[in-house]
Amino acid sequence: MKNKKFSWKDFWEIIGSYLFTILLLPAIYSLTTAQVVSSVFDEKYLIDIIVLFCVIIVPFAVYKGIRKRK
Repeated sequence: MKNKKFSWKDFWEIIGSYLFTILLLPAIYSLTTAQVVSSVFDEKYLIDIIVLFCVIIVPFAVYKGIRKRK
């Protein structure tokens, strides 16, 4: 059996890029266009990004974080 180690760097890069793209860019957009933040982040949008984060992004980040030691 091959030894495996977890790469926290890869994990946090995937999680961080997702959070930046999905949460911070719309927030910055709402601030620059003088829109109310609640109009950008409605309830359905928040539910969709939370489900996407928990079901797809976190398992993908864990999968990519596991590396085979050479």
